[in-house]
Parts: sequence; C-alpha cells; structure tokens
Amino acid sequence: MLNLANSLTISRLVLGPLFIAFFLTDRPWAAFAALALAVGFEVTDLLDGYFARHFGHVSSLGKLLDPLADSIARFSVFLAFTTEETVRAHPWPVLLVVLIFYRDALVAYVRTFAASTGVVLAARRSGKLKAAVQGVGIITFLTLRAASFLWEPLTGYRPFVFYAVMMPIVLVTAWSAFDYIGSNWQTVVAMSRHRAEQQS
Repeated sequence: MLNLANSLTISRLVLGPLFIAFFLTDRPWAAFAALALAVGFEVTDLLDGYFARHFGHVSSLGKLLDPLADSIARFSVFLAFTTEETVRAHPWPVLLVVLIFYRDALVAYVRTFAASTGVVLAARRSGKLKAAVQGVGIITFLTLRAASFLWEPLTGYRPFVFYAVMMPIVLVTAWSAFDYIGSNWQTVVAMSRHRAEQQS
C-alpha cells in the first residue's frame, strides 16, 4: 500500500544514491546538500513510523521496507565516507564500514527467513539505539565536513571526528546484532524445524 508512511520510507531508498553523488562532488554546495539529505534520512525515519501508527497504516510491508530503507540510506552514507581523502589513507574506514554492512546483511537474512514462514520479527530497542547513534554520528561528521569547506582549518579535524563517531557506531551496531540474533534465535530454530517437518 503506497500510503504516506511507506512513501517516506521509499524516499530513503531512492535518495541514497543521490547522497553519494553529492558527497563525491567536491564543492561547498554539494557538501551542504549531502548534509541536508542525511538529515532528511533521519527525519523521514522518525516520521514514517509516526504516520504509520497515527493513521493506522502499520503493515507487514512497512515493517519490511523500513529496515531495508534504513540500511540502503545509511550504508550509502558510510560507503561514501570511505572515499574521504582525509581518512582513506588508513585501512580502518573500509573495515569499519564492512562490519556495519555484515551486521545489516545478517539481520536482514534472519528477518527475510522469518517472513518467508509468515512471521514478522519485531524491532529491538538495541536496533533503535543503533539507529540513533548512527544518525547522530553521521550528521556530526557531515556538519564538520560541510563547515570545513567554508573554513579550511577545520579540514584537519576530519580524521579525528570520523573515528570519534565511527567507533561508537561500530560497537553499538555489533551489540545490536548479537541482541537481535540472540533474542530471536529460539524463534528462528523453531521455524526451521517446523518448515523441515512440513517438507518431510
């Protein structure tokens, strides 16, 4: 159903590649445009859930699309970060982003497997905390990056701020993966056994 909530969710899917295009454009206006899009990702992430509950548009489709849109939007941001000249001299940026990608891929697989059996796994509070930490970190770094186009001395602080925001992001992201898998493990095992019994 293409309601307001789902439309906001889909916008994050569409605008993710546009963020990368702005980030790779080495101009002040593009840096601020990338920052504006990142803020838009976070705002629409809050609003789509609010509108879904407020207008009674909560659906299984929305529950599946929302984490997908979050992953696409935020991974577009983190992928763009690895092209940042001030931090890409070290291997760590790529490794940190890979860990985030692995987490989302693993959780997405578990969620998809559950959905294939007719079960929609609910989001965990750890996932919401992960989203909040990622959002704050992303906007913090992009704000500094945009400001450094206007005042060049700030450029030297980019690597420090990058690692300052990425380390907590990676730690909370990893913890949320263990929490999500651990809390749903028994459900997944039970569904696997039930599915095997039906096929036998």
